[in-house]
Amino acid sequence: MTSKIKKMIHARNCAHKQGKTDRYRFLRNRVKHEIRMAKEKYYKDNILGNHNKDSAKWWKKINKLTGRDKSNNFSFTDPESPSIMNDKDTANYINSFFVGLTKDFPVVQDKWLMNIETESLPTVSRESVAKRLKELKTNKSTGLNDPNVKILKAFAEFFALPLADIFNESFSSKCFPAIWKDFVVSPIPKVIPCSGVDELRPIALNSVLSKLQESYVVS
Repeated sequence: MTSKIKKMIHARNCAHKQGKTDRYRFLRNRVKHEIRMAKEKYYKDNILGNHNKDSAKWWKKINKLTGRDKSNNFSFTDPESPSIMNDKDTANYINSFFVGLTKDFPVVQDKWLMNIETESLPTVSRESVAKRLKELKTNKSTGLNDPNVKILKAFAEFFALPLADIFNESFSSKCFPAIWKDFVVSPIPKVIPCSGVDELRPIALNSVLSKLQESYVVS
């Protein structure tokens, strides 16, 4: 809402109170036209084409325009009673549901690791780690135990050597660092309003350093 539109709305309302029918109709049409033009300008300046520049900011504007709250509140009914669960019980209920999704997955066995040839795993150099650290995007969130991405980029040369040693030892021992297996899972509704846990999508916030190590395997 621009100051120009606000003044025109005030003038329109005054004309209506004073019984000036012709002027009221003229200002009413002008207000509609100005609002439509303002919406088109806002769309072109903030929405159209901007998702390719900064997707994070683009989605924030989309959520603001559509009235979607990032911190969604879930109100689920206790399966064993008709009462509404509190926040703690809701969190435990959602967590149990997500954990149950993988209950039928087989447990990784040591004998499976014997089929992996050590020669097929990469040898990571300090220079390559430093290069990839400098290429990290600072707008990405970090995991539970990660340093800030800006710190990783600024001190890439210092982090590169110990990280390269960790990566190489992990590959040679065929053991992934346990600390990088911890991650935050956020329940994101598939539909709004959300009426059940089956309408939630688990979005995991993994460690930046674990993704860095994984990039050597997939590249």
